[in-house]
This record gives sequence, structure tokens and C-alpha cells, in this order.
Amino acid sequence: MKIAQIAPAFLPIPAPKRGGTERIAYDLTETLVKDGHDVTLFAAGDSKTSAKLKSFFPRGFTEFKDYTEWPRKTLSSLQFIHFMDSFLAAKNFDVIHVHFNEVTYPFFRLTKTPVLITYHFPINKIVHKYLLDDTNYHPVAISKSHSENLKGITGVVYNGINMDEVKYNDKPKDYLVTLGRITPEKGIVEAIQIAKKTNHKLYIIGRAYPNIPKSWKYFKEEVEPHVDNKQIFFLGEQTHAQVLKWFREAKAFIFPINWEEPFGLVMIEAMAGGTPVIAFDRGSVREVVDNAVTGFIINNITDACTALGRINEIKRPACRAWVEKKFSIRKMTDDYVALYKKIIKNSK
Repeated sequence: MKIAQIAPAFLPIPAPKRGGTERIAYDLTETLVKDGHDVTLFAAGDSKTSAKLKSFFPRGFTEFKDYTEWPRKTLSSLQFIHFMDSFLAAKNFDVIHVHFNEVTYPFFRLTKTPVLITYHFPINKIVHKYLLDDTNYHPVAISKSHSENLKGITGVVYNGINMDEVKYNDKPKDYLVTLGRITPEKGIVEAIQIAKKTNHKLYIIGRAYPNIPKSWKYFKEEVEPHVDNKQIFFLGEQTHAQVLKWFREAKAFIFPINWEEPFGLVMIEAMAGGTPVIAFDRGSVREVVDNAVTGFIINNITDACTALGRINEIKRPACRAWVEKKFSIRKMTDDYVALYKKIIKNSK
């Protein structure tokens, strides 16, 4: 098949540090190329790929020094240009796979080439409702909970990771780790409370955004005051390899989220290295974590502390085996190819 993969242009593919959407787009693209498909990746110019790379910007938007000063309208305009130029080449492909929402919607009706869109973020139910009559709208959710109460979803495809990149570790150190945007939704403060109540060291990986008032206020007022570099450590952003090392050497990955997480790539990255997950029962958690086998699904901080006391009941080999079975890049790629074939057939 001739396949177009259209990624956001905020970061290069793969992202030098974190970027879940970018990581999925990269791994999927590389696997499709290895499988013999003719793949073109539309992404920032500093991306690395085995596919044909088409770019309309020399590097990802966030790589520009003055990025945080760009008005929102500027970002919207640049994104629009990126996707417009990508869709101008639509006739050259059998299928187009979009890894972004919102600004891509108008282009679906401008081509007869089947378009698959993966929602890596929460689905806008109002927009989804009005797009359902569009014959070229093929939305994919990344978990069953993600698509709950929504009609017309083309399919559910779980995120997958390249198991060859993730080393397994059976001898963890005595610390906890959490990762996420430094926002209330990600439960960073709750992770700190769990660590303090159980007398564990906690390493926090993530980025606080000075240009996003809510994120910066949360970091400065509720997170940073607890960072003493003795028990609570803030590592900021880390490279992908560094993140995987922190994960696999941890006693447990703590994920006390305060929102309906669509998937939670970090959970499978931790489990792939052998590290059990302790997560609040929100969003996709019940689909990603095998309760009492690869971690514990809990409802509050008290339950999380109790679960930590039982963490040795979790067998680390079982964590990796679970990810290999359900969340490998091989399985994810096969699931997407099946959907490509389905929408191509239905479009004829």
C-alpha cells in the first residue's frame, strides 16, 4: 500500500525528549516500511525516518527559541499550512493516516482518498457528532473507554511500543517514579503525597509550561515547594532512553490521574521494563493494567499506600509478558493495516 502518515509539526519525529503522539507515529511508520509498504511521513524537517519525509517547516515549532511567545493564532495558521500542504498530495496515496485532530477536519471532504484519524487526545463529542455524516471521516480511538458513548467509531487500536527498545529489569531500586505534564490532571501532587505517606523517594519527570498559566501556577505553588532533592526530585524533561531507564529501575510507577486518560503510554512503557503500575481507576486504566497481576488499580491515596505495601506480590516478568501480548508495536501495526484495508475497500 501507498500510505501517508501525517504527524503534528510541533516536534520532530521521534521527539528528542517526550512526545507520545510523535513516538507512536514514528514506530508505526518504521514498522510499515519494514513490512514493505510505500510510506511517506509528513512531519517537521528535522524528523528521522526510514520513510520518505515531506516537510514544510525546517524543524518542529517548539524547537524555535521564541516559540513560547507565538500567539495562538500564529500556531493555528502554521498547523493549517502544514496539513493543507500534506493533503495536496492526497491523490498519490491509497490511504491517509492523520495523527492530529481539529485543524485537519476541513480537508477530509477535499479528497476521495480514505482518511483515517487517530484521536490521541480526548474526542470532541460535538464535532464528532457533526462529522458522522462525512463518508471520509474514519475516527479511531485508542481505548474502549476513550470511545465510550460515541457512535460511528471506525475502530479501537491500542497504542504499542517497540519491545526491542525496552530493557527488562528484575532488580529494582527503592524509589517511585511518575511522569506527565505538570498539570493537575496528571496527579503530580497526589504522587508526592503517596511518596511522603509511605516514606519513599519519588522522581518526577515532566515539563512545566511557562506559557500556560495553569500549568506554571500549579508547578510553582503546588509541586516545586515539595522538591527537596532528598525525598522528592524533579527531573524535568528527559530523553526517551532516560525515561525508560528511570522506569525499569523503579519499585513502582505511580499514576494517580485526575482525568479520563485516553490511553496512558507511560503505563505500558513502565510495565515493559518489569515495573508494576499503581494507578487511579480513571479512563483507560482498567484496559491497560491487569489488576493484581501487573499492578494495582485503586481509587484514592490511601488505597495507593496500601497497594505499595503489597507491591512485592506483583511478579515483574508478568508485567513485561502482559505488554508483549497486548501492546506491542507489531500488534498495533497489524490492527492499523486491517483498518486501512477496511476503509479502502468501503471507499470503492
